This record gives sequence, C-alpha cells and structure tokens, in this order.
Amino acid sequence: MEKLLRGEISPLKLARTGARLQGKVALARLSRLLGCVESAGETVELMLEFSQDALGCSLVEGTLQLDVELLCQRCLEAFSSQLLVDVRLAFVASDKAVKSLPDGLEACVLVDGKVVLEALVEDELLLALPDVPLHPREVCPAGTKYEPKPTDENNPFAVLGQLKGKVN
Repeated sequence: MEKLLRGEISPLKLARTGARLQGKVALARLSRLLGCVESAGETVELMLEFSQDALGCSLVEGTLQLDVELLCQRCLEAFSSQLLVDVRLAFVASDKAVKSLPDGLEACVLVDGKVVLEALVEDELLLALPDVPLHPREVCPAGTKYEPKPTDENNPFAVLGQLKGKVN
C-alpha cells in the first residue's frame, strides 16, 4: 500500500540527495481543486523525482494522476476525465532567479526553503484542468443540437455591402 504524503517538504535537500517521493495525497486537503470539479477520487497518485542539473539548480520531475468528474459546459451533465499531469519544476529562492531559468522549466519560489506538498500538487492539477470542460462532441447528450447556423442565408447586413463604396 502506498503511503499518504502530506506537509512541508524541503526540495533543496531532496534534490541534493536525489530523493524520490511516491505515494498519495489526500484529496480532502485540496479544497481549491474540490471547488472546481463535480467529484473526484479520494487521493491523488504521485511520483516525483528530485535532482540537481549541471548548474546546481534543484529540480523536480514526475507525474500526478487523478480521476475527476467535470461538468460539461455544453449539456451541463457530469462526465469522467483523467488528469495525468507531467510535472517539471525548478525551485528558486526569489522572483529574480526565475529569469535565469532555462526554457522548459517552470519556477516554484520557495519560502524559507520549503514548500507545502499539497499546495504544489494542487497548483499543478488546477493548471491541468480544461478552461471549458466538454464531453467529446460525439458522446455529448446535447450532440449537435446547439450548432451555430450558417449565416449565408438572409444576412440582414448584406445590404451594407451594397452601400459600401458609395460616398455622398
């Protein structure tokens, strides 16, 4: 059984030792995420590997996985979705250090050299949520019922085209 992870971690120490965190985070501790989904499993599965690059920058790479129910904005019915998030972060001590990071790395600014694991996981999952959750069109109960109609026929503004170019 994988262990339940929680609390503050020291990513700089974990990176120096090449640590690996594998386990679960209780979803009940991720209140912001719970407000954005209809329902979800009880835990987020995670696997995070900490390391240092050639320049001494502390990194974390890994994956987060969570099954959620989202509300389709087309038909307003819940549907199942799996969030599978690839994490690749660099830990920095200040906002100024963010500018010096190589491309492809997102920054996580540390406060007193620590970060709350639940907050880190929750932020990454929130960023992975779709802006507008939708069923795939072919399985959505609303189907094509609300497709926009072509505007070629009887366009009320067609008369403006005739006036174009005529100057008094």
